[in-house]
Amino acid sequence: MAGLSAGRPSEIVLAARVARQFYLEGVSKVDIADRLGISRFRVARLLGSAREAGKVRIEIGLPGAASTQGCRRNSARRSA
Repeated sequence: MAGLSAGRPSEIVLAARVARQFYLEGVSKVDIADRLGISRFRVARLLGSAREAGKVRIEIGLPGAASTQGCRRNSARRSA
């Protein structure tokens, strides 16, 4: 899979559905695959593509502003 693109809206909708079930509902990749009639490998690829395309953002809340700022600095260093 080359990733998610606007030219393939059905793939974007499927990726959103998979991501919602996995991240918000806590459904396993195997169960999602069974529910949707696709392979668990395709489920994993859809989740990866959704993250890469910015359709899924994962945020981890840390106590205290200093901790959050430190994470941003470390993240910026890795990106450079």
